[in-house]
Amino acid sequence: MKISGIQKGEYQVRKYIFDKDNGALYTNWWKMSSKHGMDAEMIDYIIRTSHPSLELFDESIDNEWAFYSYMTTNAIHFFEIRKVFE
Repeated sequence: MKISGIQKGEYQVRKYIFDKDNGALYTNWWKMSSKHGMDAEMIDYIIRTSHPSLELFDESIDNEWAFYSYMTTNAIHFFEIRKVFE
C-alpha cells in the first residue's frame, strides 16, 4: 500500500491491530459463554480486556509512504501517522 502527498518530515506511526487475539469482543464473549447468561461483572471484564495491540515505529517520509501489513482472517489494522515537530 502507498500513501502519497505526505509532507516531508519525521513521523511516528502507530499501528493498532484488531484480530482474534486483540480487541475481538466476539471471541472474548464466546470464551465467557455460560448457559446461565452474563452478569455485569463478566461484561465489565470483557470490556476491560478487549483492546487492540499497538505497534509503534518512526519513519522519515518524503511525500510518499509505502508499507505492508500482514493480517489474519477478519483482522483490521488502523494506522495513525503523527508528524514530529522538533
